[in-house]
Amino acid sequence: MKKLLLSFLILFAFASNSFASHVMGADITYTCLGGNQYQVTLTLYRDCFGTTVGTTPQTVDIASSCGNVAASLDWVSTTDVSQVCSSSSTTCNGGTLPGTEQYVFTGIVTLPPCNDWVMSWSLCCRNAGITSLTTPDSWSVYVETTLNNVLAPCNNSPQFLSIPTPYLCSNQLTIYNHGAADADGDSLYYQFTTPLNASSDPIGFAAGYSQANPIITSAGMNLNPETGEMCFTPTQAQICVVAVIIYEYRNNVLIGTYIREMQVVVVNGCTNSAPYAGGVPNCGNTGGITKAISFNENPVTFKAFSPICLFIKNNRINTTNVPRKNRYLFIKIISHPPPFL
Repeated sequence: MKKLLLSFLILFAFASNSFASHVMGADITYTCLGGNQYQVTLTLYRDCFGTTVGTTPQTVDIASSCGNVAASLDWVSTTDVSQVCSSSSTTCNGGTLPGTEQYVFTGIVTLPPCNDWVMSWSLCCRNAGITSLTTPDSWSVYVETTLNNVLAPCNNSPQFLSIPTPYLCSNQLTIYNHGAADADGDSLYYQFTTPLNASSDPIGFAAGYSQANPIITSAGMNLNPETGEMCFTPTQAQICVVAVIIYEYRNNVLIGTYIREMQVVVVNGCTNSAPYAGGVPNCGNTGGITKAISFNENPVTFKAFSPICLFIKNNRINTTNVPRKNRYLFIKIISHPPPFL
């Protein structure tokens, strides 16, 4: 019911804005297949109120001092990731509530060892309703990923597990994590960056916004550089572009970077607070929920770089009298910072 109410508010809060672009978020990742071959994946997030992305192959430009490749990525899937109740109808399926679709395109390319591969994708033009950028519909959406496969042969990029299109309430604390996971166990470091129109072509921020504070909040944007967790309280209705660059380190050496762009929609008029578990969420520590809960209610500590094996048994037959804190297991893993911190 809360998601339905929030979506209703979003629809009317921004009904007067013009939406020139349908892309709300994007990122480029890759997986090593061996023999200098990589499966490159472009993930796009579409506002269903705009034009469709379609299934036509997308082109990712791959450039380096060793040569250039134009990779044609085939459509793989389209998934409705709208933040509404399952019984609700959105603009993705003929309804009126705001809807979001995830599009995945992938292809295989051969990249011989080189220390400066750059994979990029762009599309014009941005959403005219964006409040955080100057003349937003005059600029393209641009994301890029870099790879040094001399220092890191057959590297795998981080994979993002979270949907980068949050719809939020003003004056309510928000905790968002990009959910990046690296199969090689490399260290990841996060920073805000300026949204780009093209390579090395930053877009100017509107008054009140900046690279460090891409959303107008009560106490600034708190980005944990080690976990990628953003913690903030927006104070007004707004549509903001948040760009984050992730640095990938192996043995204290930089081997790749990833620019991920997301669109954040904030609306006024929410009456309910978001639920939470554990300690009261706040931005004064590593961010949000910091209390680890085991089955005996004691914090659990793991040794870094050691395997962890968890067995979770669910005997929940009648949950009426089961305390809520005993129904869930929360795990938070904090990686090591890069050497210059």
